[in-house]
Amino acid sequence: GILTVVATAADVLPAFADPVELAAGQRLEGLLLVVRRGGVRLHGTITDASGGVVAGAFVTLTNPTMENEGQKPLRTTSDEQGRYALRVPVERYTVDVTHEAYAPESTFMDLQVDEARDFE
Repeated sequence: GILTVVATAADVLPAFADPVELAAGQRLEGLLLVVRRGGVRLHGTITDASGGVVAGAFVTLTNPTMENEGQKPLRTTSDEQGRYALRVPVERYTVDVTHEAYAPESTFMDLQVDEARDFE
């Protein structure tokens, strides 16, 4: 299948490789991803209407610049405690939170500094 490879860490911006096509059992060697410091950290907790945490929710950030340059959306998944975090470039984003068992939520955020944002 076609795979997108992404490198992430707590204090660096994500680095993306061009999509690669691999057959079952095929190995990929020599892939180089360079991460760089910077950006802002968006983090928070995702809960349902009763206050229960939502594990496995997708938090996806997009903006017109990314779309115009053919970049993939930035995405993370909430953990078992409903927490999510990702580091992104300073920019204005559309933030979509989705989970198959809940109604989607969408908002606009102008991320200039680290920001905590909970979603319900």
